[in-house]
Amino acid sequence: MLLNCSGFHKASDNSINISGLCDKANDTQEATAETLELTNPTAANKLWGQIDKTIMTTKAPWVPLFNPTAGHLRRKTQRELPVLAAVRSHTASG
Repeated sequence: MLLNCSGFHKASDNSINISGLCDKANDTQEATAETLELTNPTAANKLWGQIDKTIMTTKAPWVPLFNPTAGHLRRKTQRELPVLAAVRSHTASG
């Protein structure tokens, strides 16, 4: 897990949990959600949503500063991006 105690290594540059969030209650809920995924995916999804909301509204381990976007340049004569054309042809033939 990205935001749990096992992902945080104090004073280390090799820590996946760069926020440093370590909350045993969150870890317990995450373990429950992982177990639920095997038997009741719908309940697991609901629990994951609750966990996410709780973490982001009460602990705010990070705050998004911007939304990255990607631009694409193309010629005037090009109708669509090659990737989209490939997806359309694959979907039509599939």
